[in-house]
Amino acid sequence: MSGENFDKDKALILFFNDSIDEFMKGINDYPGLNAACVFKQKSKVLRAIRRLHIYSGLPGISIWLADWKRNIKYYSKIICISSNYSYRVLKYVKTNNPSAQVINYFWDMIAVSGYKVKTIPGIENWTFDEADSRLFSIKYNPQFYVEKNRLPKKEVIYDIVYVGSDRHGVLEDRRRILSALYQVFLAMGLKVKICLLTSSFDVDGRIRISSTISSIEYNNLIAQGKVLLDIVEEDEQWSTLRPLFALSNGKKVITNNLCIKKERYYSDENIFILGERSIDKLIEFVRSPFIPIAPKVMEDYECRSWIKRFDGE
Repeated sequence: MSGENFDKDKALILFFNDSIDEFMKGINDYPGLNAACVFKQKSKVLRAIRRLHIYSGLPGISIWLADWKRNIKYYSKIICISSNYSYRVLKYVKTNNPSAQVINYFWDMIAVSGYKVKTIPGIENWTFDEADSRLFSIKYNPQFYVEKNRLPKKEVIYDIVYVGSDRHGVLEDRRRILSALYQVFLAMGLKVKICLLTSSFDVDGRIRISSTISSIEYNNLIAQGKVLLDIVEEDEQWSTLRPLFALSNGKKVITNNLCIKKERYYSDENIFILGERSIDKLIEFVRSPFIPIAPKVMEDYECRSWIKRFDGE
C-alpha cells in the first residue's frame, strides 16, 4: 500500500492480531477505513525479544510495526484496540502524526483483560462497556459490528451453536454455564454444537477444544446454526459482538445477558434470555422464524456509526 493510493482523512483501526481476519477484511472494504495488524509476523523467539524491547521503553519500536506505519500521516483518526502494548504503540503514533485523533479502545471489560487505564496527553481512552466508562471515568462508545461481514451460505444442521473460550480460565462462569447448558439442550432433543477453548478437563470432552479456530472456520460453524448462543459472566455482564453478528446475519440469539434488553435491537422474537423466560419455551423459540430488524436500528451499531461517535456525533 503506497501513500499515493490513500485518501486524506482516513481512519485506521489497529488490532493485535497475528494476521488479517475476516472481521478486519470487512472493515477494509469500506472507503475511508483501514484495519491493520499492529506488528509484523515474527517467530516465537523474535516475539519474545519484541516484548522485552517494548516493555523496556527504549526507542526504535518501529522495527516491529507493520506496513501501516509508512502511511501514518494520511490518517486523521487512529484507533488501537487496547492491549498491554497499546499505549506504547500510540505514543509512537502521536509522535509521528501529532494532528491525528489517537484513541485507545477497550474492547473487553477491564476487569477481565487486566489492561491498565493510563492518562497520557494526546491519547484518548474509550470503552465499549458503559459500566467501565463510569468506573474509570473514560469515554463510552458501544459495541459495533461490520455489515460487510456476511456468513457463507451453508446448510443449517444445528439448532444452537457456540464458539468461544474461557480466556485461559479467567471466565469460570462461562465454562460452568456452557457445560450445564450442553446437557440441558441435549436432553431437550436439540442439535447443539459447542466449541469451548479451555485447558480445563472439568468440561465435557464433546465441547472442549484445545486450539483456536480460524475466523473462516468460525464463520462456517455459525452459518450452520439457526441460533447463536451468547454467554457472559454472571456478575460482569457486557455486550459482546456475538448478538450483533448473529442478528445482522439473520440468526437468533440465546443469552444469559440481562443487559441486552436495553439494546435497541432487542426483541422477544429474536432473543431468548436464560433465567428470565421459562426453559420450556426454548424449543418453540428455536423453531420459530427470525423477525427482520429495521435497518435504521442496526445502522446505529454499524462500524461507520461507531467511527462517527468518536467525533461526538
